Amino acid sequence: MEKDLRKTGIDVLGDVPWGTHLCQFYRTNQDLIDILVPYFKKGLEENEFCIWITSDPLNEEEAKRALEKEVPHLDRLIKEEQIQIIPYDEWYLRDDAVDTDRVLKGWVDKLDAALSKGFDGMRVTVNTFWLEKKDWRNFTQYEERVNNVMAKYKMIIICSYSLEKCGSLELIDVTANHKFALVRREGKWGIVESSERTKSEKALRESEFKYRSLFDNMPNGFAYCKILLDENNIATDFVYLEVNDSFERLTGLKRENVVGKKASEAMPGIKESHPELFDIYGKVALTGKETAFDIYFKPLQIWLSISAYRPEKDCFVAILNDITEGKKSEEAIRESEERYRTLSQGAAEGILVVDIETKKFKYANPALCKMLGYTEKELKGMSVADIHPKENLAHVISEFEAQARGEKSLSPSIPCLRKDGTIIYADINTNKILIDERECNVGFFTDTTEQRRAEEEIEFLSRFPSENPNPVLRVQADGEVLYANDPAKKIFQVKVGGRMPKRYLPILKKAEESEEEVRLEEKFGQQYYETAVKFVKSLGYFNMYSRDSTYQVEARSALKESEVRYRRLFELSPIGIITLDFKGVITSCNSAVYEKSGYTEDEFVGKHFSKVASVSPGKIPDYIKTFGSILRGKTPKSFETRYRQKDGTVGWTELHIAIMRTEGKKMGILVLQNDGAGTHVITFVTPKLASGGLTIEDPTVSLLTGEKRVYGNFDPVVFNQPSGADIGKIYMDSDGTESEMKAKVYRP
Repeated sequence: MEKDLRKTGIDVLGDVPWGTHLCQFYRTNQDLIDILVPYFKKGLEENEFCIWITSDPLNEEEAKRALEKEVPHLDRLIKEEQIQIIPYDEWYLRDDAVDTDRVLKGWVDKLDAALSKGFDGMRVTVNTFWLEKKDWRNFTQYEERVNNVMAKYKMIIICSYSLEKCGSLELIDVTANHKFALVRREGKWGIVESSERTKSEKALRESEFKYRSLFDNMPNGFAYCKILLDENNIATDFVYLEVNDSFERLTGLKRENVVGKKASEAMPGIKESHPELFDIYGKVALTGKETAFDIYFKPLQIWLSISAYRPEKDCFVAILNDITEGKKSEEAIRESEERYRTLSQGAAEGILVVDIETKKFKYANPALCKMLGYTEKELKGMSVADIHPKENLAHVISEFEAQARGEKSLSPSIPCLRKDGTIIYADINTNKILIDERECNVGFFTDTTEQRRAEEEIEFLSRFPSENPNPVLRVQADGEVLYANDPAKKIFQVKVGGRMPKRYLPILKKAEESEEEVRLEEKFGQQYYETAVKFVKSLGYFNMYSRDSTYQVEARSALKESEVRYRRLFELSPIGIITLDFKGVITSCNSAVYEKSGYTEDEFVGKHFSKVASVSPGKIPDYIKTFGSILRGKTPKSFETRYRQKDGTVGWTELHIAIMRTEGKKMGILVLQNDGAGTHVITFVTPKLASGGLTIEDPTVSLLTGEKRVYGNFDPVVFNQPSGADIGKIYMDSDGTESEMKAKVYRP
């Protein structure tokens, strides 16, 4: 092939030979325009056939407008087929999938056609912003194939990659498959040269140093290591060959104290605290099989997410990410879920627990049942596919799986199919938990059907600004009002030609920089208004659409009050609740316990149950025996017992005891105290009691004679007798006469 050089039009790059395959890392649209417009202008001048494959954030029309400023006769060149500007989905996708063999053949066919028409060769650019994570590996292999065959063809290709979508592993993949990388640093474009795709340890280290400007800015810790093996090929240690700045920040270990040293030297005690790390890294270095895992790293007392892969035999790269805060959040969520499980029955939000693997429902609260029109029993026999329209199912499953992988928590405006066939929309926020050793998504459903309708109404009404009953404005970046309908003038107190209040200027700037719709909610008098601000980039102004959101604000306030009420119901439960640790020490009680006993928190919490004043001394041996049985895994049946109140009186209660668990882990012992559970019955052997005559003061004891039962207030001695005890004679006043009766205690 000819070795002549081609002018790129890019000052920092200069001339390059045919077969050059390079990449550009960008952050903004202007970054793309700065490189690609002069690149194509020079190609057109040099009699080359040009193809621009576009994607957001610089689409086909925007690319054409940018190029027209430098190439005034662009329309003629397009008609003459010297340049084509093609959206990515028309070039790369068939049936929403990338067929790399077809794409590679397409490039060769385009080049052959260009050469046959008399063009010197072909120059191309491709913006990869459209790539999804699932397509990355396939596309990286395609880039490698392109790089391998480029030298044979009269082609020059620039592949553009957004820095916002490239993590540390992606940066390595991209730079390994291109000859040069164009990177803007401190406002100036520079070149980082790449090695020719070598996969050896030496080349990887050299490449790492060449791209220090990239790796030093990685948010993840990066460690390049060599595994050390014994005579049985078992990993015994590893040596740090290189680490980046983030590794230093993450671990607190300085590069000069780590590089060239064994892990056991850099971090004494690591082999004892984490022997599994050496097994994992050894398998990666020896087999080449990538792995990813989370670990609580004891030497640093932090949680790490670690991805490891092998650049060459006996070496591995570990990418470290501090996930301590995330783990704390997960732990807090699990504890909160356990603590407020009973509250879900009264929650205003719909709650649905779904097995991640089978996608079948395990639990639905009443709010969700009402939302969808099914009973809980019906929902338990259903799965994700049963409550969403078929035409939206692929999107719903994709969102569900992304949530299960932890890639996102909120899936907005998901269509849900009710039992009656109608469709509602819900924002679904999820957390992943373990239930019965099964990973589950817990989804919190917020019905947004009315909100969606309101937003659609805003969009519809905004087409008729002058007739719109809601405020509609059009303003410049400096706040000058270009248009305002009558409601806008009244609500915002503005006029055409005037300026918006200064508090809106940061909102306008945010909408312009993000190029996304920005929303804010404000109160005007007694009314709340939600305003959507959208920057129209092509025309350089902002549209503002408002609607009365008073109802939604009040609804949210009511929801919050509802949640507070349900929490109070939990705390104010009339059933006494006591928790103990596995040493028998009381860790907490609710207010019902203190109200029933008359004792204070200081007299219960922090004490061993056998030392609490309310426990009858005669019952302590039985309680200790029961406690030992619980520790051995035997949960006792509920039983009735007596306790001493602080004022000296004796009360009766029924105790329910259970082990508290979180994801299978024993957390403590739960005791429920129900004073209304039982009735103490005294059966009279020689009944002479006439009906009536007793005042009902405390219906906790009843007298049973024949078919008649009379309740009354009796001497506490009666309460303290075991079942079957003979308590002698009792004298009762009945119908004005005394009756003498021999009695025994009976407890049902």
